[in-house]
Amino acid sequence: MSRRPPTRTFALGDRTRRVVAATIAAVLALVGAVVLVTGPQARSASAALGFCPDPGDMPNIGNLPAFTDSNVTVYTGGDYRATASAAESEGLLVVGGDAVVDAPGNFSVGAVGAGSQITPPDGAVMFAVGEGLDIAAGTSVTVGSTLPSGGAVNVGGTVTGAGSLSTAGTVPGVEAPVTEGMGPGALAEWSDFGSVIADASSTIAGWPATTGVVSGNRVVFTGTGTDDPQVFSIDATELDGVTEVEFAAIPEGAAIAINVTGDAPVDFSPNFWVGNGVNQINAFGPQFGNWASRILWNFESTPELALGRADQFLGTILAPAADATITTSTNGRVLVGGNLTFGDPSVTGGLEMHNYPWIGPGPFDCTSAASFVVQKTVTGEAAADVPAGTTFEVEYTYEEPDGTTGGDTLVVPISGALVNGPTLPVDTVVTVTETDLPSVPGVEWGTPVIQVNGEPLGDPAQFTIQENQTVTVTVVNTANGGAVPTVGGFSVAKAVTGDAAGLVPADTAFLVDWEAGLPEGATYDGDLSGTLTVLADGTVTNGPSDLPVGTTVALAERTPLPEVDGVEWGDPVLSPASPVTIVEGTTGVAVTVTNVAVAVVGGFTVQKALEGGAASAVPGDTAFLVDWTATVPAGVAYDGATSGTLTVRADGTLASGPTDLPVGTTVTLAEQQPLPEIEGVEWGVPTLEPASPITIVEGPTGVAVTVTNTADAPAEIGGFAVQKSVTGDASGAVPPDTAFVVAWEAELPPDSGYEGATSGTLTVLADGTVVDGPQDLPEGTVVTFTEQTIPDVPGVDWGTPTVSPGTVTIGDGDAVAGVVVTNTATARTGGFSVAKAVEGGLAGSVPPGTQFEVEWSATLPAGFAYDGPLTGTLTPLADGTVVDGPQDLPVGTVVTFTEINLPEVDGVVWGAPTFSPGSVTVGDGANTLVTLTNTTQDVAEVGGFSVAKEVTGDRAELVPADTLFTVAYSYELDGTLVGGYLQVPADGTVVAGPQNLPVGTVVTYTEADLPDITGVAWGVPTFSPQSVVVGDGDDTLVTVTNTANQAAGGFSLVKRVTGEASAAVPATTEFVVAYAYDSPAGTVSGTLTVRADGVPVEGPQELPVGTVVRLTETELPEIGGVDWGAPAFTVDGTAVTEVTVGDGTVVVTLTNTAGEQGLAVTGSDAVLVTTLALLFLGTGAALVAIRARRGRTA
Repeated sequence: MSRRPPTRTFALGDRTRRVVAATIAAVLALVGAVVLVTGPQARSASAALGFCPDPGDMPNIGNLPAFTDSNVTVYTGGDYRATASAAESEGLLVVGGDAVVDAPGNFSVGAVGAGSQITPPDGAVMFAVGEGLDIAAGTSVTVGSTLPSGGAVNVGGTVTGAGSLSTAGTVPGVEAPVTEGMGPGALAEWSDFGSVIADASSTIAGWPATTGVVSGNRVVFTGTGTDDPQVFSIDATELDGVTEVEFAAIPEGAAIAINVTGDAPVDFSPNFWVGNGVNQINAFGPQFGNWASRILWNFESTPELALGRADQFLGTILAPAADATITTSTNGRVLVGGNLTFGDPSVTGGLEMHNYPWIGPGPFDCTSAASFVVQKTVTGEAAADVPAGTTFEVEYTYEEPDGTTGGDTLVVPISGALVNGPTLPVDTVVTVTETDLPSVPGVEWGTPVIQVNGEPLGDPAQFTIQENQTVTVTVVNTANGGAVPTVGGFSVAKAVTGDAAGLVPADTAFLVDWEAGLPEGATYDGDLSGTLTVLADGTVTNGPSDLPVGTTVALAERTPLPEVDGVEWGDPVLSPASPVTIVEGTTGVAVTVTNVAVAVVGGFTVQKALEGGAASAVPGDTAFLVDWTATVPAGVAYDGATSGTLTVRADGTLASGPTDLPVGTTVTLAEQQPLPEIEGVEWGVPTLEPASPITIVEGPTGVAVTVTNTADAPAEIGGFAVQKSVTGDASGAVPPDTAFVVAWEAELPPDSGYEGATSGTLTVLADGTVVDGPQDLPEGTVVTFTEQTIPDVPGVDWGTPTVSPGTVTIGDGDAVAGVVVTNTATARTGGFSVAKAVEGGLAGSVPPGTQFEVEWSATLPAGFAYDGPLTGTLTPLADGTVVDGPQDLPVGTVVTFTEINLPEVDGVVWGAPTFSPGSVTVGDGANTLVTLTNTTQDVAEVGGFSVAKEVTGDRAELVPADTLFTVAYSYELDGTLVGGYLQVPADGTVVAGPQNLPVGTVVTYTEADLPDITGVAWGVPTFSPQSVVVGDGDDTLVTVTNTANQAAGGFSLVKRVTGEASAAVPATTEFVVAYAYDSPAGTVSGTLTVRADGVPVEGPQELPVGTVVRLTETELPEIGGVDWGAPAFTVDGTAVTEVTVGDGTVVVTLTNTAGEQGLAVTGSDAVLVTTLALLFLGTGAALVAIRARRGRTA
């Protein structure tokens, strides 16, 4: 059984509110909706350290700490400067940037000489600086000086300056820690506090507000109703010159928020404050603290804020976007997003920032201290042997009333300073125990005794949280003498970092010298100095393992460091820093020596050199582009560019590449093609010296590269190009990337001196891509072409290729001779045929000549063209005669079949037709036979149906009586869909359908492709009945009704402006067109306005088909410099003066010709225009055949 600790119940402090940024918006949003609890939870009337004061019971200015607040009092997101006249900053001071204190005399932080008496917890951090802290000469900074253990200081950088810093409290010899070099950890607890301020400011700015009234030098804020908080607003510009502030009719105890609106700078120096009729509430009257804690000033968008001079400013200051200068004493939170300057050399007297929490909703209220605190006491004969910096670990666990559990470990210093535990709910049970006592030479520890509020309970100890007290837990340790000295050791390992770390071989050896200093009174007979060899691979090297605990060992890396090609060494860094103090264990202290391997760097330059007979023709500023790509040696990290382009000039000016490439980097250089076009110059192949790639050596211009170009006068040369053209009905089946091989052979002119190839092959693709042959053939060379290989493409027969032209002669002008090799792709073909087979017991009753109808439908393979029909009907006979379908279908075509209109044979009922095969895929030269089998059945009970047409509607008289309508019917035989068509006249004649259908057959009907009748728009056809279930001996009549409605349409108008002055006509120019048409009610007329932008304008749209609309254009608009030609109305390019309405919308184009005033087009001009147009058309056609370009190349 485990030992149960003794239990005792103590009355402890209430649970304080927690400042949690994530809940700000939710809390603030409650304003105006519910009555908020804005102060701490209730406590006894007597104040005590560890607790917040009640709203309405705020202290006035006093000298001794009376209440505890862990929340931020002064915050600046930027830099902080306290200058002359600044004396105190009560509460927690948090600085995001650098802090400078240049206030001659004493500057108090945290707990001060005279203030609100609301201080941070004893020994807690009271001054936190994100960067550096500088204290000027003549300035003494004291932190937490009126509390027992003083106040701690966190500094992200270092503490500098000739001034002094003290964290001592009222207990002699006790100082809170000053921790430097913390980096971001200095502000870890408040890392998001800037966002907390900004979010709260934005939310408060959105509260409904009453506008303050400025009269003279006074601003008056008059309360409304019983709202809590009372919210006001005032424009920033109205505060200029205001020196008096009055609050009137404010409900007792209500919080106050003033939103200062606008983004103007604010300079505000009030010195007379009135509260609900009481003057000078800023003069330390009995309600001073309460008024200060009720007021909040929200400068949400203020960029610059100046408050002063040398008076008492009441209320919390919230300025998330401002840089602030404060030259008055403040009473409330001071929360600034930018820089904050406190004090002014021109102000006399000491300025003080007093800590008054805001009692309104949100994150700026008071946060009380912990539910319990822990301190250490060491007794015993060897207590003096325990070093002053020794710390002890005290573990606590708890269980809250709702069953929530938790715990942590507190690090408690030997100094006796109080260490805060958490804030816990009332009735929480806490268990405290001490773990892992520190090892101290010559000391044996006795059993710890834990005292709770002075009463010893042993270890572990347990107590229960109650209201209104903070328990003090004292852990007493007895240090006994006579312990066997403990020993330990140290080890050293190497860490190589930096961009060139990968260049350092793993077995590179480094030497580390060490020297040991024994603690007072200790003896040791081993070596107290030596040298360790550590390798770059990080292998751990052990030093002596039997040094007395407390021995200090100084370590230093021996120089010069090993030489490694391409590496420069930075200064070594030891972690932990030298000297180290030995703790118990053979390798109790592990030291890492880190060396930064920096790559040695260099660069390169490029310059241009020209030679050759035409070099002088190249201008000096001609630019050449040289691409470079760098490959960094393996193991080197490099974050610069590894590729780029240099511009070098023909005059030889140096162009520099990167100067920070690691030594050993290889750089590949290539000059961009084509080279600059210079009249009269033909370029040779560029050469690089030294040749590419180059290897970087040390120095910014370590490698100098010269790119030499030969500039020669051009020779008369030319070339040719070949292109494939695939034609024929199967051309679409030839994949674009199908390759054809074309052989060429060149006959050179005599004495040409040409050394290149005179024959070869080119591979051209079916997609028509142009492929260049040699482009440096001498003028007069004759080239002939033959096609060597024609690819096999499924389903395609190739015709004889043609080459056009068959030969080319090089050098005819500056054109590249274009050759087109044409292949005709013809589809391989086949077909199908159909034969009838009649089976069943009544097959003999079917006359041999009985005709059957078979519909067929063909789907072509992709890419094949076919100009024959793709659907049709075949009529096979019952005698089995084979009937051919088309025999020229492309191979791969898929044909499907359907039987329609089964014939009527007395006494025969047809079963489901079957096709064998069900579909046909056309084969090369094949005529696939499809057999259609029909089975006869002897069914006693049969019936049928008939169809008649009924035409209704207001235009039924327009439908001729002999107009035929096609009615499709379908039904299933043994699960197979069968059907047919009936032609039904409009006059109502009954047309018989099949009469030999088995009883129970269900027949359905559709009508499609209704006949076109002028003036008629057909409605949706209806069938009565919609379907027929065949009865025995029945001939059911189906009536198909079509409604003939009046067909309607309309017209729209589009403006088109042409002519040489058309550009002078704005797109918004309006033209008016009159229209008129005759209707049964008489003539209808109107106008349409169209614009020159070509946007269509609709005319009437519900006109009967056949209506004739007459159009005229009224007076044309006057436009300077424009003569209008006669307007022209056209429909589909045909000139009209009137429009006949059809089914749909007729688009009418009205064209106006805009001529230039004073100019006319003569007959000779027209001839010239026509000639030029024909010339351009001819040139375009020529460009299709020959791709023109220069025939002279380098």
